[in-house]
Amino acid sequence: MATKKIVQTFPAHELDMGGMPVFQPFPTNRVEQIDPFLLFHHSFIKVDQGINPLHAGVGPHPHRGFMPVTYVISGELHHRDSFGNSSVVKAGGAQWLSAGRGLIHSERPSAEMAQKGGDVEVIQLWINLPQANKMETPSYLGIDQEEMATSQIAEGLDLDIISGRYNAHTGKAKSPFPVFLAALRSEKDQRGQLTLPEGMDGGFYLINGSGSVKGHGLIEEKNFYRLSTEGEELDIDLKAGSLALILLGTPLGEPLATYGPFVMNTQTEIMETLRDYNQGKMGILIEE
Repeated sequence: MATKKIVQTFPAHELDMGGMPVFQPFPTNRVEQIDPFLLFHHSFIKVDQGINPLHAGVGPHPHRGFMPVTYVISGELHHRDSFGNSSVVKAGGAQWLSAGRGLIHSERPSAEMAQKGGDVEVIQLWINLPQANKMETPSYLGIDQEEMATSQIAEGLDLDIISGRYNAHTGKAKSPFPVFLAALRSEKDQRGQLTLPEGMDGGFYLINGSGSVKGHGLIEEKNFYRLSTEGEELDIDLKAGSLALILLGTPLGEPLATYGPFVMNTQTEIMETLRDYNQGKMGILIEE
């Protein structure tokens, strides 16, 4: 079985987004996207004890044309949207949102989290939608860690599958085209061999910890490692407490037109999106 190779490394550069520290490995001036992945944010939200949760996190904002997916590393995140979805996901869980033709949503710390204070740490990933699916009805799925399909790679090395299939385990999240998204957790110093799909672009991001990959050498936290589309085997060694997010998707190869939170295929579609948003066609979100 052929080996997957690390072909590029993208360090996550720190950005200040309204006082919230965000680490972004891509896009950068080196790469616009890793098709179908448009943006990768590793974010930290400080929650002051006793704060009104509606005064923390990210308030109501629109999306159209892609799938904003969130993996919760620590803390609790409350999703609300203009289609009536309201869900709290805790550490180790994920939120899979398909914005489709457009909606308004917010991402806040939970009321319980706001009462006690603490830190919310998340990964947010923007996954493009094919042109044929951009105007579909939006959908949302919250997945708690206990609901994850988990495959043991080696003793103390577990893979939580969010989307896609690994051996006999299938993630709960659905995509209109093949996307493999999973979190690799190491409870002790351990080496394991992953069998990953061929023909998909992407790689893995080491959220925290350290380790090495056979044929490459050391890997460090807050770095995104792009993998070759060829090959299936990835031989990885992780130190205890390490956490990585693996993301692979079939490239769409379609034209890209973007404007802030909107991702379409042409500038005309972007103008139509702005019109629809201004006319309230993406709904209204009144937070409770």
